[in-house]
Amino acid sequence: MIREIRTSNELLTLDEDGIVHLKFPVKTKHNLETIREHLEGVEELDENGQGVLLLVHFKNLVGMDKFSRKFVNTDRMVKVHKACAMLVHNPLSQLIANFFLGINKPNFVISSFTNIENAKQWLLEQK
Repeated sequence: MIREIRTSNELLTLDEDGIVHLKFPVKTKHNLETIREHLEGVEELDENGQGVLLLVHFKNLVGMDKFSRKFVNTDRMVKVHKACAMLVHNPLSQLIANFFLGINKPNFVISSFTNIENAKQWLLEQK
């Protein structure tokens, strides 16, 4: 069953493989309010309470403020994210992904990819 949740700046979609796709419909910079909305949406899609396999489509994400970067490592955020694959589409997305990983690496399994099939395969191996 496919389920969707919209926040003020995200579209979260749970696909038939059990992967949650995170897309940003418009150019977005996360702040503490929007990252909390993200957490609530992901918690709602975490059907078995074991954490989600999250595939972040980095198109349109232009950054995160200091507070939202710190919030990523809170206990609730770590618990609800079993693994995260970041799908980068262009050099700017790659730069933002690398910056995010370099400055504030989350306390859950995370990796970046340029190919969606490789990203999905890697996520499913993290189950």
